[in-house]
Amino acid sequence: MKSCLVVAMGLAVLFQAPAAEASFKGCYERVYDKAYLRKHRKQDLNKIRLQLGVGKGLDGPFELLDRVDAGFRKKPIYRGNLVGCKTEGDELSCGIESDGGTLIVTDRGDNSLRITNSAYMRFGDGDSATTIKAKGEHREFRLFRISETACP
Repeated sequence: MKSCLVVAMGLAVLFQAPAAEASFKGCYERVYDKAYLRKHRKQDLNKIRLQLGVGKGLDGPFELLDRVDAGFRKKPIYRGNLVGCKTEGDELSCGIESDGGTLIVTDRGDNSLRITNSAYMRFGDGDSATTIKAKGEHREFRLFRISETACP
């Protein structure tokens, strides 16, 4: 019984998120309407979602899926990748799996956050992947908190 308590306490410490990362926990999304996209013709991305610390991973409830997903004007498939985030001051720096780039997450304080594309972000795998470079319309994105049930 005592060993079970020690193991449970160890798991609690192992899976406890840093304070800054915990403040970002949730599901955030932005879907750009036709009027916005008409004004921003060079923006290929038409929807983006960031999931932090919610959902179940492949190995059960203790492995949370942090991921970023995006949809594009000419590609109806919602593509995404897992991200690994670390706290840097009051922001998160998130690396996208498989050399998919880096994004910086900043809390805007109003149930929204800003994603800054550091150099590029790649969504999807292999030849079907879509890459957006950090310039012009693809440099920053504002996302709004949505229900956690909307994330897988």
